[in-house]
Amino acid sequence: MGLLIALVAAAPLYTGCEDDTIAPTNRPVPPTCEEDDRYCNVSGRLDLGVRTDTGIADPDDAGVPAADAGTLDLGAPDLGADPPDSGVVDSGPPPVFIDIQGTHDVYYQFDWSNALFGINNLAGPVRTILAALRGNLRGVLEDELGLDAAVAIIIAAAIPSNTISNFVQQLEQDVPWLLPLLDIIDVLATFFENVEVKGALTITHGAVDAATRTRALAGSDAWSKLYVHLIQQCPSNYTPTQVRTTGCDLLGIDAVAQTPPPPSNPNTPRPLQVRIQAVSPFVGTQQEGLGAADFEFSNPRREADIDVGGLVLLVIDAVTNAVTNGQYRTLHAALLGAFDCPGLAARLTSNFVYQQLIESGCEDLIGNTVDQVFGVAVGWNVIEFDQLGRAVDTNNDNRADYLQNYATDDRLDGRVRTLGSESLGGRWCAPRGLNHPNGPMPDAACPNPP
Repeated sequence: MGLLIALVAAAPLYTGCEDDTIAPTNRPVPPTCEEDDRYCNVSGRLDLGVRTDTGIADPDDAGVPAADAGTLDLGAPDLGADPPDSGVVDSGPPPVFIDIQGTHDVYYQFDWSNALFGINNLAGPVRTILAALRGNLRGVLEDELGLDAAVAIIIAAAIPSNTISNFVQQLEQDVPWLLPLLDIIDVLATFFENVEVKGALTITHGAVDAATRTRALAGSDAWSKLYVHLIQQCPSNYTPTQVRTTGCDLLGIDAVAQTPPPPSNPNTPRPLQVRIQAVSPFVGTQQEGLGAADFEFSNPRREADIDVGGLVLLVIDAVTNAVTNGQYRTLHAALLGAFDCPGLAARLTSNFVYQQLIESGCEDLIGNTVDQVFGVAVGWNVIEFDQLGRAVDTNNDNRADYLQNYATDDRLDGRVRTLGSESLGGRWCAPRGLNHPNGPMPDAACPNPP
């Protein structure tokens, strides 16, 4: 009875138009169409929100979990982490290297001219004498010969000007080599644009670094000979080819432990020896590779100790000997012979006292000039340089046939230690073994790379 009363009470909520179809709706319950005919044509379904349970079980659902037909995984549990790193890097096969070990002929070509331009104009004092003689004898006597001003005035007044001009003209005729010699001495630095050094380079293999794939090297160097090119030594009609093939321009200087003292006789040339010590040992690094491989001696830089001042004097004397055609073998002897101080004094005046003063002053002046040249201050003796090489095996026997060839410039790059900013360039060559004990490097010793 209670249920019937509830349904009757709720009947107005479920009334609708006759033709309406019950459908789900979320709208508020509208008035009946009898109350408002606008709602009689609205189609909608009432969402009762109720699912009817038929009480019959789904035939497909047996209510029992299906059996797992697979195989049970008995493996270790996944911990979520990669296996530990063993710490060993796979660097591939071990590096291989060309054999460059042993003692080999080595030839260096250095350019030291930049560091020696400070020695130019060495003939300046002699040029000053010649210029003064042409126009100011008093100035020569007073400023160059060091005579007292009053004495200089008296002597200059006693010597006719045409006598002086005639003397200068006669000097240039009698000594035709004087001005050319002065020209050469004034540009002496240019003779050091190509200085060749011959020696023996010894290389020893060291440990291999697997991480960088390089091999350590140890080296030592013994320099035995130095060559300077003086074209003045060759016949004037020689072609460049003749100069190169005959080697007439080469001035060979032995490397010794200590430069010998100068001789007492001014016309006795110094021995062709100069102190040259290649500082040893040094270390380097070789890159891996067969057929061709790079190596270097650069950290720290290589060093060489050279008596550059003694070398300059040897070159001056050699130039003097060549220019005077062997008449004078030293610059000192050449200047004494050119000016002939007693003859100069006799030509300028017949007064014996004046002659003695002029002769003495002339000899002092030449001595001072030579001392200035011989005492030239070369502010360096030690050079530092990097040495880069490329070893090449031409016959596939895993031994370098040469360590470097002249075809590649700037394989020697260094500086003068005391000047710092002066660059020193060059190149080098080293055929394998000791094959050329004498003379400079033959052209065929280090061929161009294949």
